[in-house]
Amino acid sequence: MSALPGDSSQAPDPSVPMMSLRGVVKTFGSGQQRVMAVKGVDFDVAVGETLAIVGESGSGKSTLARLMTGLETPTAGTVSFAGKPLSPDSLAWRRAFARQTQLVFQSASYSLNPLKTVYSTIEAPLRVAGVPLAQRMQRVRELLDTVELRPYDSFAQRYPRQLSGGQRQRVVIARAMALRPSFLVADEPVSSLDVSVRNQILNLMLDLKDSYRFTMVLITHDLGVARGMADRIAVMQQGQIVELGPTQQVLDDPQHPYSRALLDAVPLLSAQGLRP
Repeated sequence: MSALPGDSSQAPDPSVPMMSLRGVVKTFGSGQQRVMAVKGVDFDVAVGETLAIVGESGSGKSTLARLMTGLETPTAGTVSFAGKPLSPDSLAWRRAFARQTQLVFQSASYSLNPLKTVYSTIEAPLRVAGVPLAQRMQRVRELLDTVELRPYDSFAQRYPRQLSGGQRQRVVIARAMALRPSFLVADEPVSSLDVSVRNQILNLMLDLKDSYRFTMVLITHDLGVARGMADRIAVMQQGQIVELGPTQQVLDDPQHPYSRALLDAVPLLSAQGLRP
């Protein structure tokens, strides 16, 4: 069994990558139905950085997100967190890992229980972690204020159907921040929102990263979002990372033909409205 991740209250060792993938392969199905979604991927995510993984739909980005958060296990290769291989078959390990790693899904509508109030949704991970009731109540209040769902009394007892798309995504982000994770994977977190709301959510995520100092992997097909959010960009094509480098270098001087094709096809407009 792999060692458990350390307490999320402890600062991660900056000399050890937060996330490492080595020779990672993921296949689905068998025989003629066999599909290789990820093909021998290698990269590290440094402590404190934001890495954007960009590519077209079907390139394997979301599968990679699920591998990094332990929701899928690799067919081959290793995925390591803070220097320790993931061990998703261990319940104790999963509980410890969940305190430090969170996944923000593309659609808040699908990731929120329609029968749970905003308070119950955000409070759930705190309750599972054994946080006392008084502290849970205070933490939910703090989180709703942080994600700008105010006043508290107006939002805490609402259900997802009573919220706008942007408000639902704020609830998802608040839930992800409940246990102060050190590693966040955001899988197309704003693709279902209109431009003005999208930039509000992205700016919120930038503010939260400043406050909580977490490491982030941002999955996106939008190169403008990557420019405004990421320190480095990994370009993914048909399950492989074909280019990886600093954001400005990849976007201003792409080396791989696929990277150049992406830039030619999509104007970099989406970063407008993001804070510096």
